[in-house]
Amino acid sequence: MVVFAEGHAELQTALRPSLGISTMAEDIKTKIKNHRTAPFYSHFLGQNQTRNCCKNYLDFHYCAKAMPLGLQACAAMPG
Repeated sequence: MVVFAEGHAELQTALRPSLGISTMAEDIKTKIKNHRTAPFYSHFLGQNQTRNCCKNYLDFHYCAKAMPLGLQACAAMPG
């Protein structure tokens, strides 16, 4: 048992079990929930590539389904 002098409440709270893990998990969940890609900015055209990445991914898989050689023919696709 630890006895504290009056006025040392901060020591008592420091020795209690920390609830930081649940708080950190909640912070991470809210950050993931509120995550957004960078908005369009005309001076930095290469900043937000989300649209291009998704389009290239879909084009590659459409090509893989359509071509008889499958992935080998689509590996040389630009992008």
